[in-house]
Amino acid sequence: PTRILNQNPVSTIRGSGPKPLSESTVGNMVGQVCGLLKRARNDGMIGRVPVVKIPKTAPMTSPTRQDLLTVEEVAEMISAMRDGHRAPRDKSGKRKPGAKDYPPRPDISRMIEVVAGAGLRVSEVCGLRVCDVDTMRLTITVNGLVKPGGREWLPVPKSEKSQRDIPVPQGVIDVIVQQLQESPQRDRTGPIFPYTGDARGEEKRLLHDRADMGNYMRRLHDVHGLREVGMHEFRHFYASALIAGGATVAEVQEALGHARPMTTLETYTHLWPKRDSKLRDAAGVLFDLVAAERRQGAAAPQPTGDGLKSL
Repeated sequence: PTRILNQNPVSTIRGSGPKPLSESTVGNMVGQVCGLLKRARNDGMIGRVPVVKIPKTAPMTSPTRQDLLTVEEVAEMISAMRDGHRAPRDKSGKRKPGAKDYPPRPDISRMIEVVAGAGLRVSEVCGLRVCDVDTMRLTITVNGLVKPGGREWLPVPKSEKSQRDIPVPQGVIDVIVQQLQESPQRDRTGPIFPYTGDARGEEKRLLHDRADMGNYMRRLHDVHGLREVGMHEFRHFYASALIAGGATVAEVQEALGHARPMTTLETYTHLWPKRDSKLRDAAGVLFDLVAAERRQGAAAPQPTGDGLKSL
């Protein structure tokens, strides 16, 4: 059992091929298996239970400057998802064997735009409702998220700072308004980005979830040849924009919904300007003012000898 559990586990989901499981999922599965083995030992079926230590939560990783998406990459990904992909054809106009057409998905491209412009988590943008957007105040209120499977919307826990008001630029509001014009909702509790997939057996499904967005992001890599990233990278893109604009740790924490400021620091501390640079720039401003004052004094006309005699 130890050898098997230490291998990279994979899962085949709806014929999509091998998909690596997250470390948190692996940890939960290991706990369940160990629980069964302990019961088997208590029943005398096996002699001992192997010791397996796997963290239940994935270690926190900080995006390097090289990992951050560029403005050009974000624009290219949004356009590629919006325009879709037409598989190559032969001279007769038939698709090549194994090639697939992917229809345009302007709704998914708009979800990418909202995450890049508001920093929402994947489950939060999937659960965004009409009532959560204030077009007059230019804010998005994060009130809930989507459970895996896309059938259930849950309120976010207020104690963990997940519920928050995010000031957003007019461009993000315009994207949401355009989405609602093309996919209007009957009431204000309706989802802005309703589920529009074609998964079998999902007739009652109303919302996209994390797995859906992962599939769409893999399409950008596999079909369009773009960098292999997940939706979370657009959240990092948003955070880097706030930091570059001079936002403090507390402001970035509040916008991202981190429970602790240490989480924000551990993830993005290397993106803030170095202290040496800040001190050097602050001292340089005053030094330049002193130098300018000295130059002005040196350029002032000096009294002549006749003027001194008159005094």
